[in-house]
Amino acid sequence: DALVELHEAADRPADALRARQARLAMISEPRVRVHQLRAIAATQESLGNRDGAIAALEEAIALSAEDSPLAEELDRMLETGSLTERRIDLWIRRAAAVDDPHERARRLVHAARLAESLGDATRAIAQLRAALVAHPSDDESVDHLLRLLTPPPTAGSMAEARARVAVHAHAAEHSADAARRIAHLEAIALLEEETIGDTLRAAGTYEAILRVEPGRRGAVVGLARTAARAGDAARLSRALLDEAAATTDAASGDALRVRAADALTATDAERALP
Repeated sequence: DALVELHEAADRPADALRARQARLAMISEPRVRVHQLRAIAATQESLGNRDGAIAALEEAIALSAEDSPLAEELDRMLETGSLTERRIDLWIRRAAAVDDPHERARRLVHAARLAESLGDATRAIAQLRAALVAHPSDDESVDHLLRLLTPPPTAGSMAEARARVAVHAHAAEHSADAARRIAHLEAIALLEEETIGDTLRAAGTYEAILRVEPGRRGAVVGLARTAARAGDAARLSRALLDEAAATTDAASGDALRVRAADALTATDAERALP
């Protein structure tokens, strides 16, 4: 340790790294090894050796599977290196290491997203099914799975759906009864979402329903689902928070608020903070 400190004080990171590696060979206690491996990874990265840093973090994770900061640091490095396959494996291992069903499902959904980003729908579907085994009522897993299992629209089906939308739109516009107007708007939203595949337009239709009947749960859920599919983080976050406010189940409300914060993280980190 004194030799490491001496090299670091003299700004000799390569020498400090060699000293740490020699020290590591003499350590058997897992907690201490994890500490040394974390320091080795940081030094390797500072020297531009990303592969060495990743190797050190992977060894540390094997000793401390539930160390979230360690896993997040490894995930960051793997992302920087565009090593998405290894990121998927990491999130699957992290899912297996946790007992809480909400958290296990969340990690598997993240693995599914990564698989989808590689164009591997089959693997993504498998992880989403695993998430539903872990947490059968996980809405995010259901929404993602339904989207991946929905076949692409054909020219004929889209033409037919647009004709039906036009009829429903005419009826909604001229109906004097709010319930009937909502029924027609709901039919439009489903056609836009499921058959035409225009999720942004479907989200707008769900918002139109909410202007007629604020707080309608089906429309709030539909808005969240279509906003997620369209990648509209602001709409998704608002809908999830509205759904969380309406639910009577505390655990479900907390999970929805976490999803709302996650949705905003990429675009508005300050608002995502609790």
